[in-house]
Amino acid sequence: MGYGTQKKANLTGSVSNVTSEKLNQGVNQSVGHALQGQASGVTVIQNSGEPGSGVEIRIRGAGSINDNSPLYVVDGIIGEIGSLNPADIESMTVLKDAASAAIYGSRGANGVVIVTTKKGKRNQKTSVSFNTTQGIQMAWKMPTSLDAAQRNLIHKEALTNDGTPTSESIWDYYNDPQNAITRTDWFKEVLQTAYISNTNFSIQGGGAASNYSFSLGYLDNNGIVLGTNYKKYNVRFNSQHEIAKNLTFGENVSIAVSDTKSAEIRGSYDGLLSSALFNMRNTPVWADEANMIYGTPTGDFPNPVASLNARDRRGKGTTIGGNIYLEYKFLENFTAKTDVAYSSSSTKNKFFQSIAIGGGRGLESRNSLNENFSSSSTKIWNNTLNFDKKFGQHHVAALGGMSMESGIYEGLSAGTAYDFSNESAALRYYNNAGSFPNHPSGSADDYALQSYFGRVSYEFSNKYLFAANIRADGSSKFPRDKRWGYFPSVSGGWRISKEDFFKDLSTGISDLKFRASWGQLGNDKIPNYQYYSTISTVDSPTLNGNSFTAVAQDRYSNPNIKWEVTTQTDFGIDVSFYNDKLLITADYYDKRTTDILVQVPLVASLGVGAAPFQNAGEVSNKGFEFGITYRNSNDQFKYGITGNIATVSNKLTSFGISGSNQIYAADYKNVNVGRIAEGQSLGHFYVLNALGIFQTQAEVDNYKNAAGEKIQPYAVAGDVKFEDRNHDGVIGANDRFNAGNSFPSLTASLTFNGEYKGFDVSMLWVGSQGNEIFNGLKLGGTFMNGTNYNNRTDILDRWTPTSPSTTVPRVTIKDLNGNKTYSTLYLEDGSFARMKYLTFGYTFDKKITGEKISKLRAYFTLQNLITLTKYTGFDPEVGAEGGFSNNMFGVDKGTYPTAKAFLFGVNFNF
Repeated sequence: MGYGTQKKANLTGSVSNVTSEKLNQGVNQSVGHALQGQASGVTVIQNSGEPGSGVEIRIRGAGSINDNSPLYVVDGIIGEIGSLNPADIESMTVLKDAASAAIYGSRGANGVVIVTTKKGKRNQKTSVSFNTTQGIQMAWKMPTSLDAAQRNLIHKEALTNDGTPTSESIWDYYNDPQNAITRTDWFKEVLQTAYISNTNFSIQGGGAASNYSFSLGYLDNNGIVLGTNYKKYNVRFNSQHEIAKNLTFGENVSIAVSDTKSAEIRGSYDGLLSSALFNMRNTPVWADEANMIYGTPTGDFPNPVASLNARDRRGKGTTIGGNIYLEYKFLENFTAKTDVAYSSSSTKNKFFQSIAIGGGRGLESRNSLNENFSSSSTKIWNNTLNFDKKFGQHHVAALGGMSMESGIYEGLSAGTAYDFSNESAALRYYNNAGSFPNHPSGSADDYALQSYFGRVSYEFSNKYLFAANIRADGSSKFPRDKRWGYFPSVSGGWRISKEDFFKDLSTGISDLKFRASWGQLGNDKIPNYQYYSTISTVDSPTLNGNSFTAVAQDRYSNPNIKWEVTTQTDFGIDVSFYNDKLLITADYYDKRTTDILVQVPLVASLGVGAAPFQNAGEVSNKGFEFGITYRNSNDQFKYGITGNIATVSNKLTSFGISGSNQIYAADYKNVNVGRIAEGQSLGHFYVLNALGIFQTQAEVDNYKNAAGEKIQPYAVAGDVKFEDRNHDGVIGANDRFNAGNSFPSLTASLTFNGEYKGFDVSMLWVGSQGNEIFNGLKLGGTFMNGTNYNNRTDILDRWTPTSPSTTVPRVTIKDLNGNKTYSTLYLEDGSFARMKYLTFGYTFDKKITGEKISKLRAYFTLQNLITLTKYTGFDPEVGAEGGFSNNMFGVDKGTYPTAKAFLFGVNFNF
C-alpha cells in the first residue's frame, strides 16, 4: 500500500499483487507488457507489436477525456516504468479503489501501480544469478493478397460492371499474359524470422548491518519486419546500511539506455504493411537492381522494399534515476523517513530519407533529414512519520507526511534539411545539407506540486477493520485560487470468519471478509498553465508575396479551471477455503468523474488554434471483478490455477457544454470514424449502418422514402444497403450512429502452474470481449479503391448474380453507390483469446550441479503461439494513437502484429 505495508488479511481496499515469478515468463520488453493478464480490472492493450513500442494500461476503465494512464510508484518514488527491467522487480501492487489510492490524491484517479524492486537481505550470503533467454520470433498471421492473375480477373470484372472502358489499350493490359505473372510476394520481402535475446545478471547479499543488490540487463529484440530493432541496457544498484542504532541510510540508482530502429508502420494508411498488402504482385521489387532502380508501384502506396531501404528512423533514449533516504526509529512506535529523489531522461530521434528511384510516393524526389531532441527532469522530496502500536486487542497505525515535486521539460525540433549530395550514414548531418528551409522550433515546460497527506488505520480483535486517508495537493497547473484540491477516503472491513458464532457455522471456510470503501481522487493530467493565454510567432505572407514574422494569439485562457474529481465506491468480499487452498475475491465498483477538463475544438474563424480547457463533463464507470485461485500439492506434485474476469461499463453521462455534445476522436484517411459523445461510451465508432447487400434490383427499387423516391438512387443489385436512420430520405453523414465500443467490456485471464520432481510447467491465457475494431484494410481489401491497387483475397467472395454474397459487395471502381463509405461493414469483432506463454522447465538435482550451484534450470517457452479471434486484420490488439484518440482504440491502419516466439533459456544461481 502507499507509503507503507499491510497484511493482505487486514486490507480494506481493492488491491492486486503480482509476484516476480509471474512477471518474468517469456520475454517482455517492458513492465507494462509483463502486467497483461496478471490482475483483474487491469486492461493492457499493445499499441503495436513493433520492438520498443509501448502499451496502454487502464485500471477500471477510462475516467477522463484526458490522460487515463495510472500513477506509477517505484520503490516509494513517483516515476515511470517504461525504462524498468522486468527482471529487477520483486513485486507489483495495483491499487484499484479510491480508499487504496487516496493517499496519492491528485495522481490516483486512474489507479496506482506500486513497483518494488529486488533487494538484498541482512545476513545473506552473496548470491549470483544469471539468466539468459534466446529465441526466434515470426508473424503469427498475415492477410493474403490476390496474386496477379486473380487481381486481373477481379479488375476486369469491375470494369465490366461499370460499363467501361472504351479504350482497347486497357483491355490489352489485362489480356497480356505478362501482366498476369506473380513476380513478388511483398510480405516475404519485408518480413523475417527474427532473433531475440534477453540476458540478466544480478548479485545480492548482506551483512549484519547492511544489504545490497546489483543487476545488469540486456535486451535485443529484432522485429519480424526487416530493419526494426529495439535494444535496451539496464543497470540498477541499491543498498541499505544501519549507520547508527535505529538509523538506516539507503539509496537506489538506475540507468537505462535504449536504441530503437523503427519502420513507417502505423498511423498512416499507406504504411509498410499496408503497402505490402495492396501493391500489385506483378510489380517486381527491382526494375534494375544493378543500378538501384526499384519496381515502381502504380498506386499511392510506396514500393515496400524501397520504403524499408530508404527510410532510416532511429531513436535513442537515456534515463537516469535515483534516490537517497534516511529512516529513524524512535520511541518504540515511531518511524521517521526523509527521501530525496532525482530522475532525468533524454531522447534523440533522427529520420533520414534517401532517394529511392522508382520507389513511388515521395521517395523519388529529394532526400531529407529531420532531428528532434527532448529532455526532462524531476525532483521529489518526501517526508513521512509513521506510528504503529498494538495494545490488547487494538492495533492502531497512523501516517503523516508531506511531498514536494518539481519537473521541467525541454524540446527542440531542428527542422527538416534537404538535398544531401552524399547519402552515406557518416555524412547524415545538417552541415552537409544542400538546403535548410524549415525553421527550428523549441519548447519548454515546467510544473510543481506540493502535498500533505495522512492516514489512520484501526484494527480491533483482528476482525473489525477501519482506515481513513486524506491528501491535499497544490498544483501549478491551476490558477492560485483553484490550486489546492482535497481528497479524502474511508474504508472498513469485517472478518466475519473470526466471530465465535461463525466458527460453529463454517464448513471449510478458512477466512471470510467483507469490505467497503468510498473516496475521492483528483486528476491534473492536462498541459501546464492553461489559465494563461499564449502567443506565438507566425509567418505572415503579404500582398507582394514576401513573408514576415508576426505575433498572434494561439490559445485562449480559462482562469477558472480546477481539478477533475473522481468519486468511487467499492464493495468487496474475500474468502478462502480449506486452509487457503481455494481463494475467491469479488468486487463491485461505481466510479464517477466530475468536472472533467474538456477542450472543445474551436471554429477556424476565431483565428485561435487551441481552445481553453473547462470543467464540464462527467464520466461513469461501473463493473465487477472476480478472481479465483486453487492450489494444492500431492506428494511431489504441486500445482495452482488462477482465473480472473472483469467487466466495465463506461459512459460519458454529461458533456456539460452548451451547444456541444461530441468530439471526434479518430479518423481513417482524414474521415472521422470515432467520437466521444454525451450518453455514449468514450471512444465509440461512428459510421453508417450497413443493412447488408442488395440481392436484386427489385430490392433496390423498393427501398424508398416517404415521398416514394429511391433512398439509394445509384445503387444496383450487389451494392451495399445503408440504413436511413434519421428518416430524411437520403443517406448522409447524419445517418451515422454509435456502432460499437472500441474498448473491451470484459477482460479475462487464466494461469496454470505445476511442479513435479524437478519439472515445471506454466501457462497464461489472456483475452477480451465486447469491443469492435475498425479494419481499415478493408478499404482496398474488400472494397475496391481504384485500378492501381491490389486487394485482399476476401474480395473473391464478392457478390455476383450467380453467387450472391451478403457481406462483400459487387466489385466496382466507379462506386456510384458509395459502397466503400465507412460503415459497419468495416467493423469486426475484436474479441480474442491468446496464449501469452507456455513454459516447460527442468531444475537439475544438486547431485548433478554440486554444492556451489544452488540452482540450475533450463526451460523452453512458446510465446503468443495461439491466438483465437474472428478478426481478419493483422492483429486483434490495436491500441490508441494519442490526442483525443487516447480514448479511441481499435482503428487499424496496418498495425504491426504481435510476434509468436520460440524461446530457450537457462537460469543458474550460485
